[in-house]
Order: sequence, then structure tokens, then C-alpha cells
Amino acid sequence: EGVTIAEQQRAIGQQMSAMQFLASADPDAKSELTHLIESLAQDDRPEIRGIAIAEKFKAEISGVRDASPEQRESLVERCLGMIDESGITPTGYSIANMLAKSLEAAGDSELAASLYDELATRLATADDERLRGLATKATGSARRARLMGNEMELLGMTADGEMLDWSSYRGKVVLVDYWASWCGPCRGEVPNMKRNLEIYRDRGFAIIGINMDRTRDAYDKYVADEEISWVNLFPGDDELKGWDHPMAVHYGVGAIPTAILVDRDGKVVSLSARGARLDALLEELIGSAEAESDTEN
Repeated sequence: EGVTIAEQQRAIGQQMSAMQFLASADPDAKSELTHLIESLAQDDRPEIRGIAIAEKFKAEISGVRDASPEQRESLVERCLGMIDESGITPTGYSIANMLAKSLEAAGDSELAASLYDELATRLATADDERLRGLATKATGSARRARLMGNEMELLGMTADGEMLDWSSYRGKVVLVDYWASWCGPCRGEVPNMKRNLEIYRDRGFAIIGINMDRTRDAYDKYVADEEISWVNLFPGDDELKGWDHPMAVHYGVGAIPTAILVDRDGKVVSLSARGARLDALLEELIGSAEAESDTEN
């Protein structure tokens, strides 16, 4: 008594988070979690039932990779139906975004893109101003999901204060790398990028960085320390830095590193060109370094 629905939702959310953590290693905790979700699904209050519905949906999303095309389409329809029934909420957005990302990871890029488009439409008319602000990024995510096999558009100011001439890179294989100095995996990939640039630079390989740092000092220090030689897009306007970088918004990039490889015709061939994957793609698109060395000898 005296406890609001919102407070109960928060308490249940905290309880569920703790049980989910335990369930990853304890079968008994997993059974208790299942029982809790089932009991919440029977609650008279729609706000509490919604928690159970969301958790069940998340469990289904985790199996998207192994689902059939029909099952995936059904899941998307149900997800949108759930949103349309109660209106777009932070929870509904989170679930739809999770599903779209899972579809992308499963290689179903067109279905993911269509879900992002539908989500953007609903976000644009949301009562919550913060949700309305996510519509543009959802549209960008749809644009990113459709990049494979298509041309990528790049524009903006370089860290040197010049406008990028994207057309001058046509005829080269280009790695477009979204990164920040605070991103550990981004930093970890730099030696591999340098190595490949050393091998393939004279044979038509280039790198363009999209820097996501919030301050110029952080960017400058890292570039100087690591002796980064390739061009980076870095906006001059503070309001366009970090996750608000125009090229991050344009392609809905909400996680880094994001490494996109573009072939000599300007077509995207990979949205995850890092590590051994980058090595293999460059050998496929440009040719092995060993073969080139043999030819020169």
C-alpha cells in the first residue's frame, strides 16, 4: 500500500536483473526466474504483465539466428503489434531495437531495415520527446542495414579542417572505421590496421576514420601517441561530436568499433571488417602480399 506502479516496476526490474545474473550459472535460479515471469504474466495490472511480455519477447529474440524466415517475420509483426497496442514506450523501443540488431547479426538485413523504418515512423510521433529524438537514428540504422552491396556516402570536415573529397577514393579499397580513443577494442585493432596499410597502401588500400571522441584534446593526444597517419572526420561543432557525429547519425552507428569495408567500385562488402576478417577481405579484393612479392622478384 502506498507504493506506486512505477516503484513496483523498478523493484521487479531489479529483482529480475539479479535473478538473470544468477540463472546464467544456477539451474535453480533459472527455474525461479521462469516461475517469476509466468506469475507476472498472470497479474491483473497491465503494467506488470508488460514486464513478463517483454521478458518472453527477449527470450525469443535470442533465438532469431536459428529461426526460419517465417518465424522472423512473425516476430517482427508481433513486436510492432505490441507497440501499436500500447503506444511506443522506452521498453517497446528497446525490444524492437534489440530485435532489429539481432536480425542484422543473423544476416537478415532487409527485414532488419524494414523494422528500423517502422520503428522510426512510430518514434517520430511519440509523446516522449526523448523517443522522438531517436527517430533519426532509427532511420540511419535502416540505411546502414541496407549498405551491403550498395554505395556508401561519406562527407564532412576532416581533423585538418578540410572537406573530405570522398570521390577521390573511388578505385581504392577503403576501410571506414568508427572509433574513439576511449574504446579499448578500437585501440586493439590499430596495429592490425597499420600492418595492412603498410602491406596494401601502394596497391590501393586506404583508411578513413570517423572519430567519436567528445573533445579535440582526447583525439589529438591519441593520434599523436599512436602516430595515426590516415584521414579522420572530426566535426568542429561541439554539438556534433561523439555519438552525435553526423556520419554516426546518418548510419545509425550506436556501438563501436564499427568497421565498414568499401571496394574499388564504392560498394560495401563488409560491415565488420576487423581482425582476420579484414585480412581475408583485403587478400580477396587486392591480392596476397606474398604473390605481389613473388612478382616483383
